Amino acid sequence: MNNMILYGATVVVSVIGFAVYDQRKKNKKNADPKIEVKSSKEQSTKGSRPIQEFLPVERVDEGAIVLRGDKYRRMIHVGNINPYALSEGEMNSIRNNFRTLLTMLRSPAQFIVRGRRMDLTDYRQYFSKTYTETAQKWENDQILQYGQLIEQHLVDQGNKQRTIRENLFVVGAEPGMLIEHDPNDIKRALQQDIETVVGGLQRCQLTSYPMPEEEQIEALQLFWNKDRLHARARDAVAFDTLRGYHIGEGVR
Repeated sequence: MNNMILYGATVVVSVIGFAVYDQRKKNKKNADPKIEVKSSKEQSTKGSRPIQEFLPVERVDEGAIVLRGDKYRRMIHVGNINPYALSEGEMNSIRNNFRTLLTMLRSPAQFIVRGRRMDLTDYRQYFSKTYTETAQKWENDQILQYGQLIEQHLVDQGNKQRTIRENLFVVGAEPGMLIEHDPNDIKRALQQDIETVVGGLQRCQLTSYPMPEEEQIEALQLFWNKDRLHARARDAVAFDTLRGYHIGEGVR
């Protein structure tokens, strides 16, 4: 099963890479032969393009990511299992259930396995600012000392080599692959596949849940910003500024 997931992740990365290369090739072919002189300001912002400029994402519709051509996608977060804690019979049962799950899907699925080093820098800086201001406000040295101890603990934990790993199961529905062409029919077909995947993964002893739209946006961010993020979509939701993420302002 792990080999299948890794193979699926490789296929996903290869397909996306080929699509980006093909699009850039088309843009270069159709470009105006005249040479344009760009200002230093335009050149300085070249490295911070919104992901919507090179990903075919049009909008978010009822929790689903909609690509160009009314192609609907929904990401499902999948937990992990420890194969060393399972018997041979349990492993065979999981393989068979997973094989059955794949045959029940109406459309092809994608697998993404992502891993990144844990980075506590942003959390530590926010905590440091918070406890310092609080201690100054109340003129309390004990709050300051306690905060410094916790901050040092965060520094020690952040210096350890830890990797955050997440597994994503991507289901889709789109015109051309299904008989239905009405958007409501496509969304119903997508929902059926979502329920099939969640139920099938449960039989495989895997916890899973359909990711909210802000977590899906984060998944896109993390794919193109593998080191660390300076803004999270879930924070935008908390502060009621998600509109900027949907229209491309801030998804960088």
